[in-house]
Amino acid sequence: MRLWHPAEAAEAERDAWRRRIVSEGIAQPLRQVDREWYASPLRVEGISVDAHQFMGVAKSEDWTLFGDEASRRASGAEVRIRLDSDLNPYSEGSVGLTALTLGPYVHERDWGYATPGEEAPPAEAASVAPIVASELMRSAELLISVSAVGLDLEGPSRWEATPQAPHGIVATRREILGHVLADLADPRIEVGERHFSLGPYRIHLATGIATKAGQAVEIEAQPGHGLWAPPDPLLNRIVAVVATLSRAA
Repeated sequence: MRLWHPAEAAEAERDAWRRRIVSEGIAQPLRQVDREWYASPLRVEGISVDAHQFMGVAKSEDWTLFGDEASRRASGAEVRIRLDSDLNPYSEGSVGLTALTLGPYVHERDWGYATPGEEAPPAEAASVAPIVASELMRSAELLISVSAVGLDLEGPSRWEATPQAPHGIVATRREILGHVLADLADPRIEVGERHFSLGPYRIHLATGIATKAGQAVEIEAQPGHGLWAPPDPLLNRIVAVVATLSRAA
């Protein structure tokens, strides 16, 4: 016997449990029905994080830091986040994320870290148990979202996020979103502390990662939404996604 997890349930079953929890006003001792779950690895390319915040959260959440990688293992599986520079106790400012991989854990003496001139074999995310994969992705999103500071821009118009704390970035995005999205005049749109919500959809203000009824999803934003385009490309993408969802409903 083990706890029920949304990653192993069909959509109809998840929906039925959510309706029952709400209708009967049941207070869950731990998050299950509304727990975030992930069916595939997250896309993190282009996200920047505050180095100190990232290292601090990684340590508190039992992640291992080694050079330009952060990794966490569970039940024979491992998730790895690759950064664009090495981290050390003296790292300052922001660092960029370049890749996230999920697969079976391979001991470093066999292939954990590639030797010069060689590459480790590709991770096989499909071979990781759904619950394990989902919980590792959930941990990765927590690590990234708490320490994310925004995307980099090329050239002289670069939008520097590093002087602000991660929470300052989220607060700034929340305020900007409130003004921009007001033009849609959609009463279903809600901007919370860390997420934008529209019906079953939630988009994280720090990472732009979207979920639908708890499941991470890819949403193709339609061009030409007609709203103001903020200089922060991640926020600009969130605006486009929100407009797409609002007008598709």
